[in-house]
Amino acid sequence: MTYASHVRRLVYDERSPKYRTKVIDNSVFFDTMMAKLQPLGGVLPNLRSLVWHVHRWDSQLQCMTFMNKTIREFDVEIHPVIKAGDDIDYVYQMGQLMPDLTHLTLRQGGPLSQVEDHFCRAFEVLPKLRKVVLPCSSSTTRIIEGLSRLESLRELLLSGPDEGKVVADFANVAGFAPALHEGAFPALERMSFSSPLVAATRFIQSPFFPSTITRLYVHLTTTADPDVLQEFFSVISKQCPDLVGLVIDFIMCPATALTTPAPPMEARPSIAAFRPLFACRRLTSFEFRWDYPLNLRDHDMEEFVTAWPGIERLMLNSEAVPELTASPLTVGALAPFAEHCPRLRRLGLYMNADSIPVCPIATPFESLRELSVGASHIATADSVALFLSQLCSPHCEIVSGFRWPDAYGLALDRAGIFDERRSRICEYWVRWNEVQKVLPVVIQARMEERDRCLRGGSSGSRTPELLENRSLPRRSPRQDSLCDALSGLSH
Repeated sequence: MTYASHVRRLVYDERSPKYRTKVIDNSVFFDTMMAKLQPLGGVLPNLRSLVWHVHRWDSQLQCMTFMNKTIREFDVEIHPVIKAGDDIDYVYQMGQLMPDLTHLTLRQGGPLSQVEDHFCRAFEVLPKLRKVVLPCSSSTTRIIEGLSRLESLRELLLSGPDEGKVVADFANVAGFAPALHEGAFPALERMSFSSPLVAATRFIQSPFFPSTITRLYVHLTTTADPDVLQEFFSVISKQCPDLVGLVIDFIMCPATALTTPAPPMEARPSIAAFRPLFACRRLTSFEFRWDYPLNLRDHDMEEFVTAWPGIERLMLNSEAVPELTASPLTVGALAPFAEHCPRLRRLGLYMNADSIPVCPIATPFESLRELSVGASHIATADSVALFLSQLCSPHCEIVSGFRWPDAYGLALDRAGIFDERRSRICEYWVRWNEVQKVLPVVIQARMEERDRCLRGGSSGSRTPELLENRSLPRRSPRQDSLCDALSGLSH
């Protein structure tokens, strides 16, 4: 093994098609595991990162061949050891062979009830951990309490669910109620956990909840009434006034239980539910995902921009379950963000783009690079593109659809939603894609038209900057008609 000392990262993944034809032959493990006189880890003496995803517990044990004291990052799929009388304590060996491990990603290789003890013991034998990533539904009471005793832990994160697969058993966190003691999570800066909303409120309200938190991610197993959400935000504003990032995420997945029928608009979160959170003035990133569209109006956006003028990322439930009636929030709601939030790079809203405001927009976005619209209502792509050309730069991308489209469809099946909304999702997606295609050309035409007006209407007076930045393809007849319509609006 001439180059063994040069290897810094080893990936062994039986599940990935990329690595399926490159699996290590069993003879390699046999030779090294049976050679008791050879120090474990001597195969790759300078290994820093080890990724080990396998189907069975006996394959899991084989990675001990490569464990050594130089490893700092370990990504492993934990399987319960079910062989009676087995004398290898896998978790104990992790601590013995990799005592300086700082980054640990644990993936669930069986029912949580069978691997929870393994998870908890892993934390006890790895005291130098600085970052831990858990499966989506594995932030149980016992696991959170075990993690709270790690003195160096700075980041506690959750991995996302796999699209279209039931990987999260929310029953694991239904009774979420960790008891924190004085000195819990002494160094934690980023925290993620999964629980019902009421349980999350009680947990954050604990007198020993870490005050060092600056980024918080809460995966909700169910939605709740607006007053419960308002109380939750009130507790966050008191316990975590220095937050810079907050994500409240009701993930749409196969196990999701949607409310049917959909609650009336007045029974959904309104601006009143969000107001307590406006006390967190340092927020630069806020993401909120619910099930159905929110009870928000265009004028409510003024409160968001007033509270957070320095916001850089704001996602307000853009991936809501579409309804037959359009959202009370229209595309006109974009204007306050363009005017008052110069640092905003990513914005997500579920809007009604069926009717377009007639008033011209005075201030465009300065930094926006992504506008997420989910399955927002849209009647025609051309009129929306003309309107957005006043707000967006050519570099702004329109993102439609959902994070987990397969899982989203399964959730609708479970909720018994089989009406025309499902076909409309596809229609809206197609139209928003059309907007994305024509928008850069229309924006460029608007820039050139504005330049001609400023230069006195001379066709040869375009600025060198505009000509230099024109890297767009030849216009189609439809794009030409849009640009002609834009020119007509200018005269």
